[in-house]
Amino acid sequence: MDTVMADPDFSDGMPVPVRAPDGRDETIRINLTIRRSALASIDRNAAMHVLSRSAYLAKVGTGSS
Repeated sequence: MDTVMADPDFSDGMPVPVRAPDGRDETIRINLTIRRSALASIDRNAAMHVLSRSAYLAKVGTGSS
């Protein structure tokens, strides 16, 4: 099956299927209980990676790079 690209700038390109994120994955707010020293460590590490606390926890918790 031949695929014709509508944009001539991409006429020699090849369409590649990609997985779209699930639209139902929404951001939610949570509360948690944690030791003060652990929170201080999380905040230091987040700052070293130039991330917010939430972004750092999400990254570490999901193993994202």
